[in-house]
Amino acid sequence: MVEGDLAEVPRSAAEAEQVADAVPPEGPPAVRTLADIGLPELFCSLRDDPRVQAYAERQLAALLAHDQQHGTDLLTTLRHCLAAAGNKSIAARRSHLSRQALYQRLHIVEDILGADLESGDRRAQLHVAIAALDAQRIRKRS
Repeated sequence: MVEGDLAEVPRSAAEAEQVADAVPPEGPPAVRTLADIGLPELFCSLRDDPRVQAYAERQLAALLAHDQQHGTDLLTTLRHCLAAAGNKSIAARRSHLSRQALYQRLHIVEDILGADLESGDRRAQLHVAIAALDAQRIRKRS
């Protein structure tokens, strides 16, 4: 081993710790590197941060309360829309809904959240909030 290799050990250990912290506890074992860490994994590593939890709750509280009170699952409808980058045809297909039904549900989501889902910034905020919420829910199950 050359001297340069030893100098990399602390950095490599820190990277390994970041990756281990970010990988959800469920799923098949796999070799992962920092390059594999995306938004869901980032929020998995930040799931205990009260600021992240507060952000997700602030963004989604009204929708979660509505779903619970009315037995709906508008969060999943929103999730499909966001995952499709706002493309309603793709979101409808993934949701197994007609486009008209999807439009109706998204209109309700907009009313509940007071949000314009045509706004890229607002969609990004909600996407981040859902990723943070999902990471918190993974923690609660494990």
